[in-house]
Amino acid sequence: FAPAGALLSNPDTLLVRFFGLHCLKVKKEVKVGNVSSQVIQCVYFVVMSNMFASALEIHRRFDLKGSTVGRSTPQALWSDTS
Repeated sequence: FAPAGALLSNPDTLLVRFFGLHCLKVKKEVKVGNVSSQVIQCVYFVVMSNMFASALEIHRRFDLKGSTVGRSTPQALWSDTS
């Protein structure tokens, strides 16, 4: 988490800017047997900036998902900087 002041004072940062967390209320018709009813379901989504849309050259990328299970790179690819 970066305070808003840090993002404003460093416009070239590669930290992702979050614009908002939104909820869409969607009406859905559910039918059980001969009875149908409408259910309102919330669909949540996040709007954020694209950190790769930059004039800066991205010289190294990392895939950070949190788990290391089954995640290894063959030694032949270690020199690849993409």
